[in-house]
Amino acid sequence: MLYAFALEISLARKKGRELLLNKLRTIIIALIILIIVAVAGLVFLQFWDPPAPSAEVEKDLPNETLQK
Repeated sequence: MLYAFALEISLARKKGRELLLNKLRTIIIALIILIIVAVAGLVFLQFWDPPAPSAEVEKDLPNETLQK
């Protein structure tokens, strides 16, 4: 009877450890994926050459702001 109880506790601890390891493994995989995505985004932004605007911009500046 006592042996069965001890065996049950041992199995419960082992199952708890496995659940904890599975959660930890999932968190580590998620962090690795997040780091890879962040690094890929930074590399993309580093080498991306967006096109310059092609439309001309005309602004009327009043003469009062240019004379001092």
